[in-house]
Amino acid sequence: MKGKVLLLTFIIYGCLSCYAQQFVITLDGNAHILSYNDLKIIHESKVKKYSANALYLDYDNLRNSCGNNELLFDQKRETEFANRIIVISGYVKQVRKSFLDEYIVELGTTETWAFDIGIVYPKRISNAMINELLTLKAGDYFEAFAVTRNTYMYVDVPVWNSNGVYRTEP
Repeated sequence: MKGKVLLLTFIIYGCLSCYAQQFVITLDGNAHILSYNDLKIIHESKVKKYSANALYLDYDNLRNSCGNNELLFDQKRETEFANRIIVISGYVKQVRKSFLDEYIVELGTTETWAFDIGIVYPKRISNAMINELLTLKAGDYFEAFAVTRNTYMYVDVPVWNSNGVYRTEP
């Protein structure tokens, strides 16, 4: 009986490792750098969509589920909230540059206590992407692939490195 359980566990693990998609992500500051092929797979796959409000509410629900236990909340932020690949959408409140020279598109939220959600593009993005960001105005609808942090206030756009320039599209 023990051998059968062990064999079944091995088979399940083997199947999961074959079908589960793991991406190798390297960090350069806040830039989440993937390979060209991994970014292409992400763009072709069905990724869960969140509005700016929905992302805040997901974070708030996670906080509420922990009661008043900040240690548990810290652990769940790292294991359940951070490092998820999502599509974030909403209406532009402003576009700005951070003090780290990153480009930030802020999406407004309608929740009373929520801050705006910043979509962070690394400073070494392509001129085509910079030109696209230059065309955005307050009130424009905006959508992007993003990697969540351990807070709802900022998400990072995944990129691939093309000769020292970070590109957002495969």
